[in-house]
Amino acid sequence: MAIGFDRLIAILHGTNSIRDVIAFPKTARGYDPTVGSPGMVSSEQLSEYHLQSTVSRADVESASVGDETAAEDSI
Repeated sequence: MAIGFDRLIAILHGTNSIRDVIAFPKTARGYDPTVGSPGMVSSEQLSEYHLQSTVSRADVESASVGDETAAEDSI
């Protein structure tokens, strides 16, 4: 059995939740309020790696509003 560093610190600190000590917290939807990721990728960045997005910009914009709300709820 292996114990993760975050869990070990939570035990040593005496907290009930690992989220109290985790270095890079995320919301339930996977949004990182510290750096605002995941974020938009420009067309130039995609073309550099020969990638193409299948998500429309409108879908991303509507999803990001929900992520910001979730981020505010988690702080």
